Amino acid sequence: MLVLFAEDSLTGEPDVLLQLRSRDLSSHPGQVCFPGGAGGGWRRRAVATALREAAEEVGIRSDDVQPVAVLPQVYVPPSDFVVNPGG
Repeated sequence: MLVLFAEDSLTGEPDVLLQLRSRDLSSHPGQVCFPGGAGGGWRRRAVATALREAAEEVGIRSDDVQPVAVLPQVYVPPSDFVVNPGG
């Protein structure tokens, strides 16, 4: 998962990238989320996975991102996933 902070190109104000999942998906349809997906590992690969998924999902170029932190893993019981909020 990538928590991407950027400057809004129109207003110059801080902004964060969120996605709206398709209502046709079987898992978490219509929910707001950060870019990301399954894969990668902890710490060493968390950022690479987050950048790869963001590139695939919203076209963010990894060269345009400056990672500043890798947050602690969080277990999400409803989906039975351990989330690595990287980036």
